[in-house]
Amino acid sequence: MIQKTILLTVLIMKKDLFFAAVAVMALVALPVQAQNSRIVEEGGTGPYKAIMMEEPTLTTHTIFRPQDLSKFGKKNLLPVLVWGNGGCANSPSGHINFLNEVAS
Repeated sequence: MIQKTILLTVLIMKKDLFFAAVAVMALVALPVQAQNSRIVEEGGTGPYKAIMMEEPTLTTHTIFRPQDLSKFGKKNLLPVLVWGNGGCANSPSGHINFLNEVAS
């Protein structure tokens, strides 16, 4: 019984990560809209200034991504990183600066 419960939990987690990754990839094609968003630490120190934003279809997630997605395409792909806070946290508040820097 415990093995079935663990297997079911793993399958649900994989499904959730899959849908989160698909939603993030779909967002890559969209410009920054009038969603709740903010620039953290002037967009980070990386080559692509980042933005932190909410997506209405992902109500329990926060997206950190480069502000200008026009620099990415088939020849310059943008990786997708899915981050889980852990510890039953439902906010990126403890990791905002780190996630912003990764996105830049």
